[in-house]
Amino acid sequence: MAQEVQLVADLLESRLAFRGDLRCSLHELDGKSCYVVEDPVSSQFFRFGMREWTFVALLDGKNRVREAMELAAEVLGPDRLAPADVLRLSQWLLESRLVQDEDAHRPARRASPAPEKRRPPRWPNPFFTRIPLVNPDRALAAALPWLGWIFSFQSFLGWCILCTLGGYRAIENWDRFARSFADLFSPDQWLYLAAVWVVLKMLHETAHGLACKKYGGTVPSAGITLILLSPVAFTDLTSCWRIRFKWQRIVTSIAGVYVELGVAGAAAIVWSQTGPGPVNHVCHKVVLMTSVMALVFNLNPLMRFDGYYALSDLLGIANLYPRGQACMRYLGRRWLLGLKTAAPNEAGLRGTFVKLYGAAALLWRIVACLTLGAAAAVLFHGFGLVLTALAAVFWVGLPAARLAVYLVKGNGREKPPIWQAAWRIPVAAVCAGLCLAIPIPTGIRAPAVVEYAPLAVVRIDSPGFVERISVKTGQQVQQGQVLAVLRNDELRLEWEALDLDIEQSSVRGRILYNDGELTKYQVELRDLEALKTKKAELDTRVARLTVRSPRRGYVVGRDLETLVGRFLPAGAELLSVAQEDRKQLLASVAQEDLDRFISALGRDVKARIHGRSNPLCRVKLASIAPKAAWALPNEALGAHAGGPLALKPCEADADQPAAQPAGYELLAPRFEAHLTIPPEQSASLRAGERGTVRLAWNYDTVGNRLYQWLTARLLRRLSAGTNA
Repeated sequence: MAQEVQLVADLLESRLAFRGDLRCSLHELDGKSCYVVEDPVSSQFFRFGMREWTFVALLDGKNRVREAMELAAEVLGPDRLAPADVLRLSQWLLESRLVQDEDAHRPARRASPAPEKRRPPRWPNPFFTRIPLVNPDRALAAALPWLGWIFSFQSFLGWCILCTLGGYRAIENWDRFARSFADLFSPDQWLYLAAVWVVLKMLHETAHGLACKKYGGTVPSAGITLILLSPVAFTDLTSCWRIRFKWQRIVTSIAGVYVELGVAGAAAIVWSQTGPGPVNHVCHKVVLMTSVMALVFNLNPLMRFDGYYALSDLLGIANLYPRGQACMRYLGRRWLLGLKTAAPNEAGLRGTFVKLYGAAALLWRIVACLTLGAAAAVLFHGFGLVLTALAAVFWVGLPAARLAVYLVKGNGREKPPIWQAAWRIPVAAVCAGLCLAIPIPTGIRAPAVVEYAPLAVVRIDSPGFVERISVKTGQQVQQGQVLAVLRNDELRLEWEALDLDIEQSSVRGRILYNDGELTKYQVELRDLEALKTKKAELDTRVARLTVRSPRRGYVVGRDLETLVGRFLPAGAELLSVAQEDRKQLLASVAQEDLDRFISALGRDVKARIHGRSNPLCRVKLASIAPKAAWALPNEALGAHAGGPLALKPCEADADQPAAQPAGYELLAPRFEAHLTIPPEQSASLRAGERGTVRLAWNYDTVGNRLYQWLTARLLRRLSAGTNA
């Protein structure tokens, strides 16, 4: 105790001088003034409030700490710093090496921290490795006069128009845009997709650097970060803290997304104005890659990327992530280890936000770690298992070992009561397990699509060239009404020749009968009957060149007018005739839900059509296919058409159903289920509308649901690439 009192006295009598090489600038944060200090030696930035700065500015090497405290108290009046705060601030200034002790010979020098112990070298993180490659500062300074206009107000207005028009074009042609989703992970796309990615990331990082230089910052390094051995570009924008105005810092943070979305808008416009081809294909992938990366990664505030820094500046909350994690650490130390430590000074609405953000960021980090580990195991097989094991050691094993050492030995300043942790940690683990075991009553769902039932498919019986289509899609027809007329000159010539053969055979028979050659007459009669039988068959084939409706209903078909002049072989599908008051729901059932659907056979189930406010009534589960299939049951359910079922590449199959997009199949086999719809409701539905079928409650636990969610998410993102 006496030694601590002596150290405090020595610190109060020391003459501290603020380092002369530090760069100080006045900033405004959330309506309050503050000073930002840049240490050019360590490339670190420090922020001081006006109360603290009033005291720090008096540390000129002439005033003692005690004198500077008294002078600051006179200036600040009732808002002065408490003596304990002054001591902590002075100690922190020494530890951060922002001040120098002018009385180096005095014992007060002992108040400065002891020489910092050399930390053991950190093991390289197998999941996150940063590799600086270049110093782009001079190149960006040279390019700034030519490209700085990108961040002007006029350019921003043009960017808004470009993105709005591009988004409108994509939505306007959404069906065509969505159909191209499925081949994103096709192996034959990877090479030029990688080239597109490199170009986009270069534009992204260049935009960050240009914005930083425009507003007075420096860009000392740029390179790549390996996340799961996948390269992600980075640019060192630490000097953004030097930028005085927060909106300029926000522009610097989102400059990469700003440029990428502008490129995406232009690509969407080009895509909408071009037909199938390399340019159209590349533009589609540019739009998709930029939008997904921007929403999932760059603008996600729970990850320390562009969105996080922009949100931090927008709300005026510096060090948002460390402060949120400090709140989480306090909760762990207070309630798990039993340490009575001071709570972080996070009060009011902002403090509540910081705490909620800390909890959300912690949960996101856990989910991201689990996803990365599972992804490594799936993508890299044996090597992935090794990576996952290493990750478990780094993320679980080492922290657990450090915690055990801390519980036993403490950290020199404090030692937690081990008996408190001995019962608190197991109780917390049991509570977490009980929470994961809580059942969640939710309905079992299956995606569905409206189909005609039954659908009368009209096929060609007699091959020929289409001469006329007499109906249009959606037209109501009666049974026997002419749908189309075909022409088959060869068949008609054969029919006319056979008619002549019959007439000649009849003449020969009469001559033989008149001549009394009865034996030959009998033979001729048999030939004549064979010709007449053949003639009857040809009459039927010729008559079927005129295609008629087999029933009353509405015509269902695509681009019927384009069939005129085309040759259709026997068995080819011409169109279909359906009745609007007879429709059914075709549902795709997951394997794990099959038992529950089987138990509901013959019973009414709940069904809802997307975009309609009222659910369907008296929908009955009629049948379930006995065998699961990889094939997509209906094109409207596939992700390529905007449906909920994800697809993966597969080898082309000659027996592939018509609904199946060529080269793709479901991620896992699914069962088809058919549900009947009452006639009065069928009339108001349209074939192809998507919906959802829902059964009774499912009482799976929270843990099981989390596992299923993580597994499904991982499969959707990775199985296409691994199975290709």
